[in-house]
Amino acid sequence: MVSADGIQLWRVFSNLIGKAIKHNPPGLTITLNAKVAAGKIICTITENGVGMTQQQCERLFEPYAWGNQLGNSLSFGLGLYLCKQIIHAHGGKIGVKNTVEVGTTFWLSLQKKELVESQEKKFNNPWRNSPSVVYGIEV
Repeated sequence: MVSADGIQLWRVFSNLIGKAIKHNPPGLTITLNAKVAAGKIICTITENGVGMTQQQCERLFEPYAWGNQLGNSLSFGLGLYLCKQIIHAHGGKIGVKNTVEVGTTFWLSLQKKELVESQEKKFNNPWRNSPSVVYGIEV
């Protein structure tokens, strides 16, 4: 379990999966995985698409990094930037591993609920019992 806003995490996953579908040819395979390690839940979204260049990976989570590269798309290039902001707001991390012509793996990590609760008690977090920010997601 993690302490998180389920709607915001849904936005992160739907954005990462949508980007994989949008920027790869038909026949793509997408694999979702989750594991618990070192007090964290680590999720990966892996696809066997065309991959990205090192330059693209370095700017991937910056605002508007993709906006001008999408041709006739209505995208502004804020999706991955917002994913990063959402994951960081939950005390987590997000990143990408890439191999050109082989595919891409997006990863994110969030603290398990027990660790979050102990830190909230330690710092007296006023949001601890707020129903708008505490959702259980079982992995």
